[in-house]
Amino acid sequence: MEADRINNVTNFKTTKMDKVIFNLAVTLILTAGTIFFSGCNSSDKTESTDTTTEEVANDVDQTADEWTTYKTDIEVRIDKNNAKIAELREKMKTSGKTMDKMHQERIDNLEKRNNELKAKLDAYTKDDSNWESFKNEFNHDMEELEKSLEDIGKDNVK
Repeated sequence: MEADRINNVTNFKTTKMDKVIFNLAVTLILTAGTIFFSGCNSSDKTESTDTTTEEVANDVDQTADEWTTYKTDIEVRIDKNNAKIAELREKMKTSGKTMDKMHQERIDNLEKRNNELKAKLDAYTKDDSNWESFKNEFNHDMEELEKSLEDIGKDNVK
């Protein structure tokens, strides 16, 4: 009996069902491989890479142009702020009345903030990846400074 069992194991007889399962498995593997590798065309990858490279180059050029325009506009605004500060200082001297120390300190503080914004603009490199964040924060700071300059100018008129 023991010999019969060993004989059956060594003489593995394949049944019809075993052949069907084996053929089905091989067919599935070959079909999956064909589908998977059919999408891997090297010329498609090259074209895709070229397109991506061109898009990145265009984005860099656009960002550089936007940066140049933005920096020029901000420099004009900073110069206007400097002129306004100089005008306020001149009004203090020529008004005949001496401005109190508080107004003088406010003007000094506004001039300091304007100079800090100029330094921040000069220190920023267009290579930074957080361009939008920088622009939003800088615009907010610039608008606050300009509003403060308008407010102090109104105070001086009174």
